[in-house]
Amino acid sequence: MGKSAILDIYDQSTPDERWAGNEWYGAARRWCRYYGELYGFSGESVAGALAALSPLCPWSKNAHNTVIVMEGVILGKAPEDVKVSAPIVVENRRRAMEILKTGNVNGILSGNKVTAFFDNIAHPESRRVTVDNWTYRVWKNEGFNTPYFSVYPALYRRIETDFIEIADSVGLRPYVLQATVWIVARRYASLRPAVQLSLPLCYRYY
Repeated sequence: MGKSAILDIYDQSTPDERWAGNEWYGAARRWCRYYGELYGFSGESVAGALAALSPLCPWSKNAHNTVIVMEGVILGKAPEDVKVSAPIVVENRRRAMEILKTGNVNGILSGNKVTAFFDNIAHPESRRVTVDNWTYRVWKNEGFNTPYFSVYPALYRRIETDFIEIADSVGLRPYVLQATVWIVARRYASLRPAVQLSLPLCYRYY
């Protein structure tokens, strides 16, 4: 459990997985910038909307829902009238739309995981760590098919600190380490055997 478990999983990553981990958040950042330009929003606003819609939502649905919400803002729809492809609560739709309308995330985004996810995507210099269920499983070291667990604030800070310390020791940004072990964990859980499927599909835009 803890730092030794993180380092052990990182040491098991393949060269392709390390490349993908290094690229993941940058690819997501480019996706936000591209669709922001397409729909008339800043890349940071799109990242904020994406983060607001992210809880319990895989990347493909998260990205798709963000586009739907951007279209909803342009069309002047109310949050409850925006039909997304996953059971996202109306409050999260409202938050995403408010971010897109105002260009501001302060006071709108909340929760450690959501705010870290936004920071990792929006800011290349970020020192935050997105602690999702896969990141928690790596840190806990009790198997990759354990049930979903909600990480309470004090535990979140402990896990984030451990990731930051290991990232510093191996010369990586914390979010790169997190993305890399996330990919390895999903390989061991037999969810995404192909590294390229773990990347946001946005390289074709640039």
